[in-house]
Amino acid sequence: MSKKATSFVIVSLLVLAVFNVICFVIPAPEGYIKYDSSFWIGYVSIIVAIIVQIICGILALKDDNLTRTFYRFPLLKISYTGLIIMFIVGVLVMIIPDLPWWAGVIVCVLVLLFTLIALIKASTAASIIEDVDNKVATQTNFIRSLTSDAKALVSAAEGEQTVASAKKVYEVIRFSDPMSNPALTDIEFFIQQQFDLFSTAVRKNDSNINQLGEEVIKLVSERNAKCKTLK
Repeated sequence: MSKKATSFVIVSLLVLAVFNVICFVIPAPEGYIKYDSSFWIGYVSIIVAIIVQIICGILALKDDNLTRTFYRFPLLKISYTGLIIMFIVGVLVMIIPDLPWWAGVIVCVLVLLFTLIALIKASTAASIIEDVDNKVATQTNFIRSLTSDAKALVSAAEGEQTVASAKKVYEVIRFSDPMSNPALTDIEFFIQQQFDLFSTAVRKNDSNINQLGEEVIKLVSERNAKCKTLK
């Protein structure tokens, strides 16, 4: 559990402790029965809402990944809103004299139910977005990695002709379609092999640099054409 989640839990437990002190220390007005069924219905409902808030905080802040925390932020927002509403409703149920116990149960259960439904929806949406992001990251990994290698190769190239050839290959790769596809596995394997040969030639300043570079460009162009047909 991250430090943020730990701090959140500590603060929430302090709020829980203060709430209990207020509930059981403040004396009831004369002639008022404090610990009746309505009191316990409101009290338990607020405790449940605080526990739900703690769980949501742990889920939203469980790691230090800012992107995942951002996706899970709606969990915190919804749980906070639900806690505030539940606190107001619960306190009213606790203090309204002669309130039928069943009325308090219905109102508190409805608030908790709507809060839980909203939390489930938010959690599902966050999971879907995270899955999509992970899928996109995987599918764009090949071109991103190859672009990085090609850029580094330009810096390592020596000689006007070698630098020009390295830049040409880099520009073609840089402006390629970033999205990959399982159907492109074979051609991407050949591209990587050919690029490795080209990279070795550039670093050694071999005479066949241009030919190897054109082969890389040709394969990358074929890959990009296949990308279009797969969309």
